[in-house]
Amino acid sequence: MGKVVSSILPSIFRILGSTRQLDFVGSLKVLKYNFIVSPARSLNIRFRISMTTLALVFGFSFAGPALAKKKLKQSEARNLKVTYKQIKSGDTLSSILRQHSFDNNQIAKILRDKSFHEPFTLIPKEEFRISQGRKGRFLELKFYERPTDNVFVFWRDGERSGHHLKAENYEVKVRTATGVVNGSILASLKNHVSDDWVAQRFMDAYALDFKLTRVLKRGAKFSVTYEEKFDDGHFVGCGEVLETSLEINGEMKLRKFVNFKNGGSFIANDWIHKSRPFYSPVNYLRITSSYNPRRLHPITRRRQPHLGVDFELPKGDPIYTAYAGRVLRMGKNRAAGRYIVIRHPNGLESYYNHLHKIHPDIKKGKYVANGQVIGEIGCTGYCTKPHLHFAVKQNGRFINPVPKMKSYPFVEKKLISRQIASNKKSQKVVK
Repeated sequence: MGKVVSSILPSIFRILGSTRQLDFVGSLKVLKYNFIVSPARSLNIRFRISMTTLALVFGFSFAGPALAKKKLKQSEARNLKVTYKQIKSGDTLSSILRQHSFDNNQIAKILRDKSFHEPFTLIPKEEFRISQGRKGRFLELKFYERPTDNVFVFWRDGERSGHHLKAENYEVKVRTATGVVNGSILASLKNHVSDDWVAQRFMDAYALDFKLTRVLKRGAKFSVTYEEKFDDGHFVGCGEVLETSLEINGEMKLRKFVNFKNGGSFIANDWIHKSRPFYSPVNYLRITSSYNPRRLHPITRRRQPHLGVDFELPKGDPIYTAYAGRVLRMGKNRAAGRYIVIRHPNGLESYYNHLHKIHPDIKKGKYVANGQVIGEIGCTGYCTKPHLHFAVKQNGRFINPVPKMKSYPFVEKKLISRQIASNKKSQKVVK
């Protein structure tokens, strides 16, 4: 092997010597880079060479493959034209890909990958990013999944194409908006914040404690602190609401968002939910439909009672036992999809509908503990998007579950306890 390498080295150096020299001086220890000339010695050479030629001859960069790829990406990025478009009502993933010259085979390949596209949802008026090469050969579409940091990426490069899900590293800025209630609280919030999402999350912060349409008065003060996300300097939407305050009956009610693994919840500065029997059955409270005995059903379009609360979450997220008890029944039907019913003390029963999966440990008659995983978020039965329909019966009659719920799951009880203690300590320091 040593003789073979020794015989080709002169040819390599003739090639290097014939190229235009660049201002680079280096030292190459051939023995240390996979060339064995002799077991007894290494070959040291000082030279002025063309870096381009080295890459062609040796197939590597002295800066290392990671840096080479980074430079390539930076070079590509400089040559890409970036624009943004809004998703229109009626758009589908197929139609958007077709509008951007993905061929039928490329589209079919993407749509067949169920593990990728099932959680993908297009929301009208939200933006997506288009990055296109100057010659039109390369194109990338990036869709933002809010409120998470996930982005869905679809690309084509000539006949080749691909897609993936990744976590985007956004630039995040924190903003605070203040105002007074003039009309509805939702409309008042939208006059001061740039995104409907912030107004909806503000409402979520108080949903378990107040019916705001009844208790708020004109002129009530409010403030909201929230995140704004930027992708290469372009505003793409708001992130989480971090803190809120709202004047109710002359007193400012504060809420803070506490992050925990795969979720978070709003809490007050004192333990206001301590006596409530039910914990949250999910790790993130995003309420999309409240208890309403006279609701208009979104699918049947008939006046039909909504005897529970809907929590919107991604498909596959865990569902927890809200209160320890025994499984009364479980199964699947046309309206509820996959469901579980649990019987608790004091004449209480809890209902969990539209599950994607029921945990294999869950059996009829089996005892389940507080915070035990019983299934996954899904969209089975009468359903338009993944969510959990959570309902409670007391002595045989459905009741509004909200006044009996804590804002956090049992598995995060210790974290919430520490946070409330910290909030109280901070208050004393301020006073």
